[in-house]
Amino acid sequence: MIDVSQYFIEGERQLGFYQAELARLNGIGHWTPTIPPLMVIVTNYRLLLYPQTRRKYTPASIPARYLLSVEKVELGTFYGIRLILRTNYQLNFVVGLKQQQELFDDIATMRLPPTRIRFDETIPRQDIERLVQYLESFR
Repeated sequence: MIDVSQYFIEGERQLGFYQAELARLNGIGHWTPTIPPLMVIVTNYRLLLYPQTRRKYTPASIPARYLLSVEKVELGTFYGIRLILRTNYQLNFVVGLKQQQELFDDIATMRLPPTRIRFDETIPRQDIERLVQYLESFR
């Protein structure tokens, strides 16, 4: 396993780490997982994918904005996650049943827009005076 944090950009953090296999329909209509398995890292900005092999690869990156839809699916006898990209390309990941929900939740979190909450740093004078009066009433 490689240390993918070296590929993180400023402010990026890992939400989840999964082992998955890509699934493809074979010639007779059955879903077949591919080899080698993929390591799937979900961050707050994107998916990082790389094959689980002895040779080191630079992870492929799928930014959150390129995901058109994400859904839990059954692929024959397998559980998985289907990603449809803005290019209409479809990726089907085979994962275990427990990991299916966790991966789905992490991708949903990744797709949330970043919060832009700003707090007003000025406190109205009457609020401070009211607090002081309240505290003084306990003397």
